[in-house]
Amino acid sequence: MAKIGIVGDYDSICAFGALGIDTFVADDAEKTAKTVEDLAAHDYAVILITENAAEKITEILDKYRTLPIPAIIPIPSV
Repeated sequence: MAKIGIVGDYDSICAFGALGIDTFVADDAEKTAKTVEDLAAHDYAVILITENAAEKITEILDKYRTLPIPAIIPIPSV
């Protein structure tokens, strides 16, 4: 089964845990980048990321833009 994770601020992602999605709180650019890299390395097929967090790590996201997996999908922040 494909693993799905979400990265962002607590208020924006906490409800996703109830859906069975792994949640990862990351409030700064360094932690956000490390979390996305770790999820990609640990076979997460889908990584949801809040728009605010995505804006902080555009260079990391560009690296995965042309790869089929993981699919990194920005979602609105609270």
